[in-house]
Amino acid sequence: MIIISEDIKLREILNSDTDVLLRLMEEIYPAAYRHFWKDSGKFYVEKQYCKENILRELSAPNANYYFVLFKGEIIGNFRILWDE
Repeated sequence: MIIISEDIKLREILNSDTDVLLRLMEEIYPAAYRHFWKDSGKFYVEKQYCKENILRELSAPNANYYFVLFKGEIIGNFRILWDE
């Protein structure tokens, strides 16, 4: 756990978190990108955040993947690719 402030923390995403990450993206993407895609981003989310792809991204040696927590609730995620 990385503590940014009293309210904001980062938690590393683990292999066991693939379902949590997919559900989060199914919630976030349609609201943010609805106007770009006819299907509100469903195809992209299913392709990008499927278990196989997430496990591949989590295993990359030059990457760190985190959930963003606000007051203990997961509200987002991000990935750092080092030397890319």
